Amino acid sequence: DAFEKGLSSADQVIFFCISSALSSAYQNAHLAAGMMKTDRITIYNGLSISLGTGILIINAAAMVGKGLTMEEIRVRLNALRSNMDMFMMVDSLENLVKGGRLGKYEGMAGSFLNIKPIIRMSDSGVPEIFEKVRGKRKALNKLIDLIGERAGEKVSQRIIGISHLDCIEEAQEMASLIKDRYQLEHEIIISGIGSTLGTHGGPGSIFIAF
Repeated sequence: DAFEKGLSSADQVIFFCISSALSSAYQNAHLAAGMMKTDRITIYNGLSISLGTGILIINAAAMVGKGLTMEEIRVRLNALRSNMDMFMMVDSLENLVKGGRLGKYEGMAGSFLNIKPIIRMSDSGVPEIFEKVRGKRKALNKLIDLIGERAGEKVSQRIIGISHLDCIEEAQEMASLIKDRYQLEHEIIISGIGSTLGTHGGPGSIFIAF
């Protein structure tokens, strides 16, 4: 239905989905596009989640506005995707244990020591533990440091997104610190974490994409 609606008002449709390693949306979209029997639909695997996918869409919309062809958009999106980083700070280990991503005893020890895992989306679109930091304040500061470390000299040009689960004050404080440190050209996007990602992270989680 979405593809039919899109093609009724536009010459081309591009569908963005979260990482194909985490969801069947990519395969399902290909099946739906095949039923349409047209080459006017492009299915794009964001290899990302949350605002990581959102930032790709924002950039794609700007490219459409500039009159780029679908192939030009795809090439530029691939370059953007390969340079994008996504990290998530998990406030509680409980959901990671329940989801089987962390062992029960490791979770108990981590909770006792106030360990806050920082999870990174790999280049293949799979979440992996990047670092374990003791204390939430240190973990949030580490996320801010990672932006400069990973983005390098062009950090000020990046669009940065912060997603949170029921901790808007911390997300806003973090955004203010990032903006002051890196003198950004764009406003920082702040949004809530969706239910799928939130199930793994739990309340208090912070996700950044840049």
